[in-house]
Amino acid sequence: MKNNKHDHPFDQVVESAIKKMEDGMTVFQKFTCSKCGQRLTMDVPNKFFVEGTCDKCGTITDIRKQGCNYMAMYSSDPTKATPAQIVAAAVDKKRH
Repeated sequence: MKNNKHDHPFDQVVESAIKKMEDGMTVFQKFTCSKCGQRLTMDVPNKFFVEGTCDKCGTITDIRKQGCNYMAMYSSDPTKATPAQIVAAAVDKKRH
């Protein structure tokens, strides 16, 4: 499946999302299934995964290769984590 126009290079998206988290926003990773094109949103806030499983067709997408994006929301309780802690926690090498 061709990349979705809403997906961008993984590392650039993570860098942008980290800045949003440092500003007290909550972000949720979004990606497009590499097989069926379903647009998906991860249910774990402030964490980015390198693989994701489609809830429609079950395909495992290589998000680092495919690209992704995120949805950001303002939080009434901004994060207390330091920038270094945010960076360390932002990328999760496990599949979701």
